[in-house]
Amino acid sequence: MVRERYLNQLEMLKKSVLSLGGTVELIFCDSMDAVIDLDIKLAEKTFPLEAKVDKFEEEIEVCICDLLALQQPIASDLRLVVSSLKISADLKRIVGLSINITKIPGKIEGRHVKSLIDIRKMADMFYPEIISP
Repeated sequence: MVRERYLNQLEMLKKSVLSLGGTVELIFCDSMDAVIDLDIKLAEKTFPLEAKVDKFEEEIEVCICDLLALQQPIASDLRLVVSSLKISADLKRIVGLSINITKIPGKIEGRHVKSLIDIRKMADMFYPEIISP
């Protein structure tokens, strides 16, 4: 019974981190599209997702604290728990930077002075890094 609860908590932690990653992926892609296309509507659609990310991160932190305090994981399970904490912090930082990027279309009037070819290349190079297993 106790072991089953522990395994369920570990599985919930994995799912929470994956859900957070999916949301971060969406925010990143939308922010890049919004700045390249100067799409203010897409940018505005992205802002509320930051609260969703905050909620995911809070759930992950609570889950990790519960696991550490109540279950005292060892070996590979402990590595999973600690890695999840670090991953969620990194993903939250990506969201913060993506939200800052998303604010750009509202500050630019008209069109870009220069085509943003390099921005698209950078986004295409970074994107596989955040979705690779």
